[in-house]
Amino acid sequence: MEVRILGTRAPYCKNGDYCPGYLVTTEKSKILIDCGNGITNQLDMTKDLENLVIIISHVHPDHYGDLLSLAPTVDLYRKFGYISDKVKLYLPEINYIDKEEYYEDEDGWGSSRTVKAPIIDDELVRAIGKNHYFDTEEYNQSTKIELENMLITFMKTLHPINTYAVKIEDKTGTFVYSADTGYEEKNLVNFAKDADIFLCESSFLKGQIRAENYHLYAHEAAKIAKKANVGQLVLTHFWPEIDKKCYVDEAKEILENTIAAEPGKVLKLSRR
Repeated sequence: MEVRILGTRAPYCKNGDYCPGYLVTTEKSKILIDCGNGITNQLDMTKDLENLVIIISHVHPDHYGDLLSLAPTVDLYRKFGYISDKVKLYLPEINYIDKEEYYEDEDGWGSSRTVKAPIIDDELVRAIGKNHYFDTEEYNQSTKIELENMLITFMKTLHPINTYAVKIEDKTGTFVYSADTGYEEKNLVNFAKDADIFLCESSFLKGQIRAENYHLYAHEAAKIAKKANVGQLVLTHFWPEIDKKCYVDEAKEILENTIAAEPGKVLKLSRR
């Protein structure tokens, strides 16, 4: 199993480093985890679209934005005969919010009521599938995907919308991606236990104010990785204006075996 880094910055691109996206490949399979703004710059469409499976960890734009350009590309490549099938797209379960709906009652008076409705991002990404660009399927924490020689499982994380960490296992090793998450040590430690590579978000540095517990400090990512006994901690989801070395330096105070994700870098898995 190999993991190619496509983008590491959030919530916007900076100097050729794009929003989150990671391409996992084996001899038989290709899985794109997240499809953030700009990551199509790192894809070879003539090779990477064939037999591709896409998993979106959550529907925040910096994690799905390039679906909007990838969708018509997939459609055109199918029409031109470059790829044979639709691209499989896995989306997390829909997020519902309370919404005021206005209507005319039986007496002709205008009135309103509160209804449950999907958030606009859910409506958008599902509309893409309806245009037949993707074969779309929902997943949740209990979903297990068996793909050729791989097993893919999920864990819900601490984030304001439905968001899932992703684990991929095969004979060569175990890869875990934290997705966006607040600090909730126990669940993520258990999910990432003994992973060969743990790709973990590290949005904040010591001294920065985190208004809500929806993202990790770099030292928190390292603390989770150390307790989980992972082989390699790879930090990602960096603020675009800050040098990645700052995140690595903070994490290394707790776990020496820490590196920063870099676009184009290939991580090779091997069981310890």
